[in-house]
Amino acid sequence: MAHSPYDISLAGTVLKNIQSINHSTNSNPVPGYPSGEAGPGSIFDADCPHSTTFQSTDLQTILGLNTATYISAGVFVSGGSTLVPIRKRLAGGIHAAGSTHEALSCQNTLVFPTGVNAVQGQSATIDSTMRYQSTDGMVNPVSQLGSQTLAASAMNSEYVLHSASVAGVAVSELVSVTITPGITITDGRSGGGPYPTALFITQVAPLLDIVTENTTAAHALLAGDSLGVAGVDIYLAQRSSSGVITATGSSAHVKISAAAGMRQLVSSGGDSRGSLQCTIRVNCLALTAATSVAIP
Repeated sequence: MAHSPYDISLAGTVLKNIQSINHSTNSNPVPGYPSGEAGPGSIFDADCPHSTTFQSTDLQTILGLNTATYISAGVFVSGGSTLVPIRKRLAGGIHAAGSTHEALSCQNTLVFPTGVNAVQGQSATIDSTMRYQSTDGMVNPVSQLGSQTLAASAMNSEYVLHSASVAGVAVSELVSVTITPGITITDGRSGGGPYPTALFITQVAPLLDIVTENTTAAHALLAGDSLGVAGVDIYLAQRSSSGVITATGSSAHVKISAAAGMRQLVSSGGDSRGSLQCTIRVNCLALTAATSVAIP
């Protein structure tokens, strides 16, 4: 029977508003060949680094992970289980009742962000990847659990692109913002097994792309320059149920910032039936996120 995504649990911390999930074994069997033979005599399971990617609009919960350092460091879950449930669909209905659902489970999981995307008028999304660590390289770190009981999922707040400033200058007429945390993971292996026994963050190279129709502000950044002490701030406003957004003076919004780096206009163009769009790129030294702020 068909299934659909459900809330993800990281040692009891529940991530809601899951829009999509994708699990891959990343299996890479390697053939072994007898002397002079064209075909393999054996197939070996040499590499199998499981991963799960997911997208959510629950920015407040996810960016608040790891004492709000998730945007730059991810979070390692070792004190409890990671659960990725899926809900069984019901023929002629929505979802089946009772303990009919499934879940993937792991005890040692590194979860890290791969991108935050905000488009004017749409709910912002955060994309993340889960990597799983084996105890000895031989034991599959991921197991399937059956007979799961899943209640109806409640919705957490969503957020929409509001405003941005670069080097202390407000950038109006925003079209979109794409934030790439730039986290690179390297596997550690031992014992000849196909599964990683350690997961290391070996590089963090964050990048922000701000797309605007304010060509005047963008063209002022033709020459690359330092962000200065003002840095860059991106504000995502909490959407108001049955309304538009929560009052900007309320401490309910999300801010993603970089205090140092380089900024420059990287492209500017369009056609006669649309407006010119400019992309301002910021190469950051580090990203920070705050999940309960007012918008100035």
